[in-house]
Amino acid sequence: MGSVTKINQPAPDFELPDLQGVVHRLKDMRGQVLILNFWSAECPWSERADRELGVLLAGWQERVKIWRIASNANETLGTIQATTAKQAPVILIDQEQAVADLYGASRRPTCT
Repeated sequence: MGSVTKINQPAPDFELPDLQGVVHRLKDMRGQVLILNFWSAECPWSERADRELGVLLAGWQERVKIWRIASNANETLGTIQATTAKQAPVILIDQEQAVADLYGASRRPTCT
């Protein structure tokens, strides 16, 4: 499935829960810079992307936010929680891969 995102157009809205069950809505972030990182708990490339983005985020400070979206069907919540314990980032759970499909993120990591 291809992405429905369009250049110079608002990103398609969605809402996903984090690991604590708190729902995050894209519409609540309108007007802010937000990186969507379609992420994998078990992927060394995702780990590398996390390190690289961490360096950039330190420089950007509060001007930029990042949401990591876990949308790999083969990863359990336990695996995701164990990985995030090291980093404590915002991880959103996309169990049905609906948001990944909406954004055309067929591989992880993918940043939008």
